[in-house]
Amino acid sequence: GFIPHLVQGSIGRGFYMSGYEFIKDAEDVYLWPGLSETPAGKVVAASGAGLTGWIFTYPFDVVRSNLIADWQREKYMTTPGAFHQLAREGGIRRLYAGLMWTLMRAVPVAAVTLPTYEFTRQAILPYLGAPETKK
Repeated sequence: GFIPHLVQGSIGRGFYMSGYEFIKDAEDVYLWPGLSETPAGKVVAASGAGLTGWIFTYPFDVVRSNLIADWQREKYMTTPGAFHQLAREGGIRRLYAGLMWTLMRAVPVAAVTLPTYEFTRQAILPYLGAPETKK
């Protein structure tokens, strides 16, 4: 399960953080300037980031979970083999089975985590002697 975990942890975080910044920029351009700097704007952007991060990487989580469950390698010999067999068993639906439950947890977690990080960072930067930044 290391390869799916690596992909999810690296590419998934990329989608997560890029999605957050992209949605904040879109809020300012398409809704109204300055929205991304409000608590509501940050919560909406973070929720969207949590959603997009999981939608793109969820199949890797399914494969990882199945590889871990098959720790004796009776069913899945390799990561690509696990992808292939899971897709053959149930198509794309098999690779996204359980996504809704994950999103029900991930969206509120992201909605709290990313804005809290930003507010905390902005609050402590002046005490560290670092210049304040908006992003």
